[in-house]
Amino acid sequence: MTTTNPLGGTNMPLHRSFWLGLKVLGSELTWLFLLALRNWEIAQLRKRLRQEYHALGMIEAAGAGLELAKNEQELNIFDEKELAIKQIAFLLDEIEYLKARLKEERTEYVQRRVQKWKLPNDSSTASITS
Repeated sequence: MTTTNPLGGTNMPLHRSFWLGLKVLGSELTWLFLLALRNWEIAQLRKRLRQEYHALGMIEAAGAGLELAKNEQELNIFDEKELAIKQIAFLLDEIEYLKARLKEERTEYVQRRVQKWKLPNDSSTASITS
């Protein structure tokens, strides 16, 4: 018994289609695990970014003379503010880089899978990468 490809491709034995489906399922579960790890990393960076925004707000409040924001220790407000701004810029860049890299990793992951399993590399696999 063979299956037919609606896109006009070659016929594939049913047992091979079944095992290929299981391989794809396993591969996609692996990808979901990797995706969860990457998203956790991005979430940690966002958490750190919120902390830096909070620190910047406290520095601004201390600079404005608000009693609530003043600590017992005197800080060099300009150095602290500059450091917080640089850290915020770095975190924003890092988050954007990781998001872009995640999309690239997905494409590479699918391409490696197609090459490893010796599947036809056509436009139908490109729609799977989304």
